[in-house]
Amino acid sequence: MKRLEVLLYALLNNKAHNQSTLVSHDQVQRIAIVRNNARIGNMYFLIPFITQTRALYPNAEITLVLKQSWQGEVFDGLKVDHFSYTQFSFKGLLTYFKEIRSLKKQVFDLVVVPSNSVEDSMICAMLNAKNKVSSPNENRNLCYTHTFSKSDQRNHAAYTNLYLLTELGNTLIEPISHHIVLKPHEVEFGLEKKREFAAEGTLSIAYFRGARGSKQLSESTWQDIIEQFEQASAVPIQWVEVLSPDITAPLPSAMHTIFQKDMRLLASALKQLDGFICCDTGPLHLADAAGAKCVGLYTATSAITFGVLGDKGASVELDSLNASQALAKIL
Repeated sequence: MKRLEVLLYALLNNKAHNQSTLVSHDQVQRIAIVRNNARIGNMYFLIPFITQTRALYPNAEITLVLKQSWQGEVFDGLKVDHFSYTQFSFKGLLTYFKEIRSLKKQVFDLVVVPSNSVEDSMICAMLNAKNKVSSPNENRNLCYTHTFSKSDQRNHAAYTNLYLLTELGNTLIEPISHHIVLKPHEVEFGLEKKREFAAEGTLSIAYFRGARGSKQLSESTWQDIIEQFEQASAVPIQWVEVLSPDITAPLPSAMHTIFQKDMRLLASALKQLDGFICCDTGPLHLADAAGAKCVGLYTATSAITFGVLGDKGASVELDSLNASQALAKIL
């Protein structure tokens, strides 16, 4: 299979405009960033890379290559010039190749692939670009003009690939933002939900029970978590449960519920509440990107790699959960 993978890249590889030397910073006018992945958390972890690229190349035209059309809304307000959606799937191959053909009509000065998956490398190989940059991989190096090994100590999934930008001769701009940019009507929606859910002399805290595989917790475990926070709080808690297509009925503890398909509106609502408790799953990183006060619960995954990034956030191993300490961190 490895030999077949390399053969595929060799067949697709477009070297028409490749340059062995890096294009100088002031000559970079067109940039493509390729992230053909539809997982929610990965989209929010891409925000720092987008914001840094925009800040470091303020005059460049940036195209973000994503998989599905809903993903573009994550980056509203982050000054991405163009979005391309590959719709990559077996059923969508015709659409995929049409989109690649459209992308190939322009020559990029720089294509950056933060996470060189098979799909991302294949897309990069087909594009017209002077420089194609990613991390090294024995099977995929031929898709790129330049590969760089990790050169910093950032281990969080949202920051781990920022070193590619420094290897291109840039100095990262601090602080590194992981936040989405909410629009006025989205902010107002959040404030309305705050007024709906809040009561004087109480805390309004939301939670979401959805998770996949080994990260999912039982109802009894969630009820125990809720009881721990109630015992730790000096004031009553108004619980708000976030519902989803998979979780259609709340636990008995929920005083309010919210079901919102628009993730940006949900993010705004969670930002306005006094806290949000969630396992390591997409809604946690959505809320964190909005600036919500998050308590992330970790079981099968590492908080070092996938922990919440907000200043008023707590990443907690479930086995060592201390509700008092978590509340003190977010309040």
